[in-house]
Amino acid sequence: MPKRQDRKRPEELGPQAQAAPDRARLMERAYRSSVDRARIFLRTIPDRVLWIDETGEWRWFSDVLDPLARETPSAQPEAKGSVDDIPLDARDSIKRAVIEARRTGEMQKLEFELREQHSWKVFEARVLNLESQGAVCMIRDVSGLRSTERELVRLTRSLEKQANHDHLTGLPNRRGLEKSLFIELARARRLGTRISAVLIDCDNFKRINDSLGHATGDVVLQEIGKRLRGVVRPSDHIGRVGGDEFLVLFPDTRQSEAMRLAERLRLAVTDSPLTTAAEIIGITASLGVSLVPSDVVSIE
Repeated sequence: MPKRQDRKRPEELGPQAQAAPDRARLMERAYRSSVDRARIFLRTIPDRVLWIDETGEWRWFSDVLDPLARETPSAQPEAKGSVDDIPLDARDSIKRAVIEARRTGEMQKLEFELREQHSWKVFEARVLNLESQGAVCMIRDVSGLRSTERELVRLTRSLEKQANHDHLTGLPNRRGLEKSLFIELARARRLGTRISAVLIDCDNFKRINDSLGHATGDVVLQEIGKRLRGVVRPSDHIGRVGGDEFLVLFPDTRQSEAMRLAERLRLAVTDSPLTTAAEIIGITASLGVSLVPSDVVSIE
């Protein structure tokens, strides 16, 4: 019967064997420290981090870390959602993004909407290929960002309108009408057509302002703008280019046709007086008709 070998005492072991337990404790301490740092990172970032492993299984990174915290359950990260929370169409889009990320090696981006607490929120997902480890998908709530972007677009459009429109009549101002002129000039050069213009000048407008006041003068200008806007064609462009001056552009219109259209404008302005609460104001206007030179550089 073989002899039982006695276990060697630690002092009888070699230096490397004696140091092995210390190395193991250091490695375990470093490992737990890295896990703790990962938990802190996942708690503090605004993203929901989703891991799609090489088999196609989906798990939140917090779920991946949970088994590492069984001995210290109080240190477990808070859950940031369930895979089931993601709409089916968004899940399909993420799956396609994973395939594309694996094919190209480039990060893929997509957005989807999710209803949370009685409101719809917009989420952005970024998918990054992890080679043999699957893929990671970082999901962030961008509802506030998209709302800010929409507000910026609205403000930009509002400022653009203010810069290109007359605040009193709502018609394009000189700058706004000039933009339309350049567009129509480019079109006319391509098609070999001409643009006619009619300048309308309200007669005795200074007298109206001086005798009846600027408020009444503003009403007169608004009424003229309204009447002109009511008779121009959809393809025409009208704007207020001076204190009492309006300019109408007639694309693809010969001067003879423009003369007929100008008479229509004059009748619209002068045919009936303007009735206010205190006055009946007769309006007359002088009109000038011309062809717009093809090399014009300004409305001036």
